[in-house]
Amino acid sequence: DWRRCMMSEGKPCSSDVVSFLFHRCVACVQCGSTSPGYKCEWQNNYTQCAPCASLTVCPVCNKNYKEEELIIQCRQCDRWIHAICQNLNTEDEVETVADNGYDCFTCRQYATTTPVTTSEGT
Repeated sequence: DWRRCMMSEGKPCSSDVVSFLFHRCVACVQCGSTSPGYKCEWQNNYTQCAPCASLTVCPVCNKNYKEEELIIQCRQCDRWIHAICQNLNTEDEVETVADNGYDCFTCRQYATTTPVTTSEGT
């Protein structure tokens, strides 16, 4: 039961501390992560982080993947997404953007525009 957590030593959390304690106690049942993912929310009644939930269901259209569909993984949030939901229509398009490190539409709005520099200052 999500109202019982390690922070409250297994006792029911009172309603005024549930939100505070719960966010410190929840973990993904699939991978064990205590974070829902970068710019993501917990999925499936707080049982899965967004990257794990995206292994079976596209986070954009909320549909299960079919074997023949193209999917791509975002390098920022680690979620898998239907390629078509990211306006990628061919296998070549998916391979090209994946080779360069793909950022999904959601993560792009949080991307920094500051150029990355190396130790030599370039």
